[in-house]
Amino acid sequence: MANNADVGGLVKSIRERLGISQEKLAAQLGVTFSSVNRWENGHRRPSPLAMRSIEELAVKIGFRADTKNPATPDMGQEDTKENFRSVT
Repeated sequence: MANNADVGGLVKSIRERLGISQEKLAAQLGVTFSSVNRWENGHRRPSPLAMRSIEELAVKIGFRADTKNPATPDMGQEDTKENFRSVT
């Protein structure tokens, strides 16, 4: 299992890829700005429900956290989910 800082970096990478602020990500996930801020700073981990919502966003944008195997245009949703879960 990844540590809080790894998960926080993942959340931040997804947010930056979406091009939105912490406040907007919080609104999309139904959490507070301070929650997103704590996650990104490695102070807390998202709840299981929040992690599922974050995973859905990652799949939606085709996010691939494994830098050794970057995303490709033909990467499917299952590949994205598997990659996301491997780093969380």
